[in-house]
Amino acid sequence: MKPTNPTNLDLSFTLPVVKGFDYAGLKAWAEGIKSKYADVVVMEDQIIETKAEMAELNRIKKQLDTARIAAVRKVSEPIRDFEAQVKEVCAIFDATYAYLGDPVKGYEERAREEKRQEVLFAIQTLTAEAGYPGLEIPVQDSWLNKSQKPKQTAADIQAFILRHVQAEHAAAAAEQAKQDRAVAIESQNAALAQGYGFTIPVSQFLPLFTMDVALVDVNERMTSAYRLKAEANARANVAPVAAPAAQVQPTPAPAPLDQPQGTPSRKGLTLSLVYDLAREGEINMVIRHLEALCFSLTRATSCGGGFPVPTQAQAPQRECRY
Repeated sequence: MKPTNPTNLDLSFTLPVVKGFDYAGLKAWAEGIKSKYADVVVMEDQIIETKAEMAELNRIKKQLDTARIAAVRKVSEPIRDFEAQVKEVCAIFDATYAYLGDPVKGYEERAREEKRQEVLFAIQTLTAEAGYPGLEIPVQDSWLNKSQKPKQTAADIQAFILRHVQAEHAAAAAEQAKQDRAVAIESQNAALAQGYGFTIPVSQFLPLFTMDVALVDVNERMTSAYRLKAEANARANVAPVAAPAAQVQPTPAPAPLDQPQGTPSRKGLTLSLVYDLAREGEINMVIRHLEALCFSLTRATSCGGGFPVPTQAQAPQRECRY
């Protein structure tokens, strides 16, 4: 049986009245004192007298303020008593609420823990069915609410698994793309090295490994790097042109001692050379060395000039016959 509710208090108030306080007369008296000193000029010989009057003014003010505090305290006593009594009753309600709340809180915590175990079992089952056993899925507070339906919780878990699968596939695709790009760059570098006859270390192309550079730009930059390197090698290997000097006929090498008398000591040889333009300087040095060793050296045809446009498997070449 519920107790009678006395909270609808039918309170009445009697406003306090302070008797014996002449506000108008007191204010007029204070204004009169103020006007009395309005035109006063304090001289040095009046300092002692002025300070005495100031002390009297301060005394009167303190007397009035003390009376005010005493009156307010006396008038407020019923209000303070009323506040203390209401707070005391409210404290009784607080204690009763806490007494009843402890078992209710314990029951709710046990219910949430049981719901948590159900959710963990659902996570374990659904992740195993999806092929991701042991996948960690954080338990959401909303899943533990009494109003939360198991079907909705299962849908939320499956959505989490789907997002994980999509993220995993995206990461795998990105990693595979990086590996494919690395293989493509290494293969392109090997093809260019074979075509040009020299190798540029792959480490010099590390900026091209980033996925921000398109493969078309990768091929163009690598081919351009090899072309510029080939042109630099060609310029470095071409010997400087010297002024023509008097031709000195080389002294024939003596015939071997065991060569029969009358056997010809000269022999002709025709060479056909196909070489890389990057090696042209070295080829020219070899030809000059042959000129010094031979009785004569005649070019059968003139050499083709210019740099042909290279492909991946073909470096610039020149063909000469001697």
